[in-house]
Amino acid sequence: MSKLVDSLQKLLLPLANKISNVKFLSALGATFQILLPIIMIGSFSCLGAFLNIPAWQSFVTSTGLATVFMTLQSLTLSIITLYIAFVLPYQYASKIGGSPFSSAIMTFMSFLLVTPTELYTNIPQTWLGFPGLFTCMIITVLVVRLNKLMTDKGWYIDKLLRKNT
Repeated sequence: MSKLVDSLQKLLLPLANKISNVKFLSALGATFQILLPIIMIGSFSCLGAFLNIPAWQSFVTSTGLATVFMTLQSLTLSIITLYIAFVLPYQYASKIGGSPFSSAIMTFMSFLLVTPTELYTNIPQTWLGFPGLFTCMIITVLVVRLNKLMTDKGWYIDKLLRKNT
């Protein structure tokens, strides 16, 4: 058994080191560590609302706890991408040496701009949950990298406006 563990360590340890050196994956891991309390609250509230035990369900519906559990679930897991759209670019910009706070704000606003909306009414909640997560990751990489490139080159909006006037 010891030989098997040693051979697996020799095989998998270099791969794990290479994966841990990818800054985006490191930022993604840090993001989910930061958001773990929100995810846990949403998970337990979802469990409390939908636990399929008849006595529990009658208790939850008679006391009004079902509404509380569903509200907690809606404020956590149903809009998890909104949290990630702010925390992930902050972490990623910190890892690559960019401007974390401005990257987080620009990524958050960019994500809201590309999220499909119903004209002047609302944002469909499906895009704010896990289905919008991949889009959020792509926008994070693009915006943070572009922000870092522009900062490194010294391109600022006020400088560009002064040149053109």
